[in-house]
Amino acid sequence: MTVAILDSAVFPREKLCGGLLSRRTEKLFRAHFGDSWQNAVIQEAAGASFYSGSSLVRSIDGYSRLYLTSRSLFDQHLVTLACRAGARFLQQSAVKDVDVAACQVRLADGRNYGAKFLIGCDGANSRIAKALGTRGRKRSQMAVGLEINLPAAEVKRPVTLPEIYFGVVKWGYGWVFPKRDCLTVGVGGLTGQNPDMKEVFFRFLADVCGRLPDVTPKGHPIPYNNFTRNPGRGNVLLAGDAAGLVEPITGEGIAFAIQSGRIAAESVLTAAGNGRPCDSAKLYRQNLREIFRLFRYASVMRLLVFPRQTQRLFLSVLARSETPARKFLDLLADEIEYSDYAKFIVGRLAGRPLRAAKGG
Repeated sequence: MTVAILDSAVFPREKLCGGLLSRRTEKLFRAHFGDSWQNAVIQEAAGASFYSGSSLVRSIDGYSRLYLTSRSLFDQHLVTLACRAGARFLQQSAVKDVDVAACQVRLADGRNYGAKFLIGCDGANSRIAKALGTRGRKRSQMAVGLEINLPAAEVKRPVTLPEIYFGVVKWGYGWVFPKRDCLTVGVGGLTGQNPDMKEVFFRFLADVCGRLPDVTPKGHPIPYNNFTRNPGRGNVLLAGDAAGLVEPITGEGIAFAIQSGRIAAESVLTAAGNGRPCDSAKLYRQNLREIFRLFRYASVMRLLVFPRQTQRLFLSVLARSETPARKFLDLLADEIEYSDYAKFIVGRLAGRPLRAAKGG
């Protein structure tokens, strides 16, 4: 089977992304692409710092690995690996129209391509998802991310660990991620809860830098807890952000883009081998069950993390002991289940003194 990859950009290209990669992502990458992970990352960290507003709640170092990258580097590496495996990469190939029934795409320059199978990996604003008429996307449940890259010297303090800021945006968080000579600073949260997201971003940036740099942030929609349970029809499938496969708490998308992309490919190969191409979507849905299960648990757990009252309690648990923060990093590493982490946090909250809970 021959494979063509179409993209509107010329690579390497910039793409909005905090660029924090979890151990979950590393495990999936190594399982699917082999031992070239070091070429996809800029630097490593062995923990993270968690803030409530501008106040440090808990910092964990020397524990679980996190990785920092840029999408220009990471995506170029993936394209290189795909081409080495035999894929044909067509840059500057913006899709204008999609004919789902015929499994064809028409490009902005007039070219047409047909295939036996079509996998849409074209992000939150997926043209292929729109052509499929995918239902279930609620605009109020979409998130927006705003971020910039700053020279490290712009921040008058050393930043050595990824920093996560709760309380700076509603139903989301802010971040400061160190990457050699620069810092990625951003905020992300539900659009329906944050109509003033630009103002939120600039306030956060001023707090981080001690002043407001003269910068223009980049923004992009994020399908935050907005996944579709019907990511395809017949021999046309959706993967990654196009299927809304973004983790409902952290907004992590790369790990699930890799995982769903692999599952989509396996579903296509199985359907082709059975001589029934239109079974692809059915097989794909069945094989995505584990991701759907994980997202359902995460969707419930976010009710502990983001509403104002429960967020205060959640942060108080992080402040009292290193264990909850360590277990959160274990969660990102896919070493504990979301259900187990939720039970652990609820157990800690249940043991919280009544007077402290009233004070929160």
